[in-house]
Order: sequence, then C-alpha cells, then structure tokens
Amino acid sequence: RGDLHRPNSVLDYPVGGSGAVCEALAASVSEKSGCDVRTRSPVDEILVDERGKVEGVRLGDGSVVKCGTVVSNADTWTTAAKLLRPSALPNVKDWQGAQARVVP
Repeated sequence: RGDLHRPNSVLDYPVGGSGAVCEALAASVSEKSGCDVRTRSPVDEILVDERGKVEGVRLGDGSVVKCGTVVSNADTWTTAAKLLRPSALPNVKDWQGAQARVVP
C-alpha cells in the first residue's frame, strides 16, 4: 500500500490543473526577467556555434528564434541526443555517440 492509503493522507491537485503550474512559472519568468516563454512550439534543434555557445533554436516550422539561453523541458536523452546535433561540445558529442547505441 502506498502513502495515499495511510490515515490522514491527502492528495492535492493544483487549482486550475497541472497546466496552471506551468502557466504561472512562465508568467513569473517573463515578468521578472523579460524572457520570452513559448509553449506548443516544437523544437527541431538547439543551435550551437563552433565554440559551443547557444545561439538559439530552430522550431518545427523552420523558423529560428535567436537567444543566448535555452531551457529544455524535454528529458536529458531527447535534449542531448536529438535536439543538439553532433556538435562542437566534446563531452556532449562523446555522450551522443554512446547514446546512439542505446536510444533509438
């Protein structure tokens, strides 16, 4: 039996559903730092220059968003093995090679 079956245990849900948590986080980040937060914008590639510095992202529709910082909500394998192309980042490039044998 899990913790929810213990006496006096409670399961709470965020008001407005779990999406409300993401919306509140995006609104807070945007207001406080002037960031542009995009949702429902599939990313095909995180763009990195030859020195390993992030330049932006290429979206699924082919458009490019230039930026100096990217925060990925994807899991580690998707971010490093699929969104970062074989890159100038030596440690990531080595890791990508190893993952190619593990992640389809």
